[in-house]
Amino acid sequence: MCVDMTTTNVAIRQWSGKAERYFKVKELTDTIDVVRMAPSLKPPVATTIASMLLVGTWDPSFFSLVTQQVTAGRAPTPRVASLEEAACHNF
Repeated sequence: MCVDMTTTNVAIRQWSGKAERYFKVKELTDTIDVVRMAPSLKPPVATTIASMLLVGTWDPSFFSLVTQQVTAGRAPTPRVASLEEAACHNF
């Protein structure tokens, strides 16, 4: 399926400083072909965004779920745990 990315590219270009690490903002195309995904595929970020937009057109609750995940953020994870904490088992 072909996804029209013209309006989405405008939003992507606004955060181009961070986006350059993942894909070349200057090379964004107006349309992206979304194909069947497999666990072994590593699609470009633009293709992933197009896939999410496509799913959002099929399921109206999808974007509210994504918004909730973004709002919640990631849980804090300790980077380094002591050996004593790592070996502790509570029964």
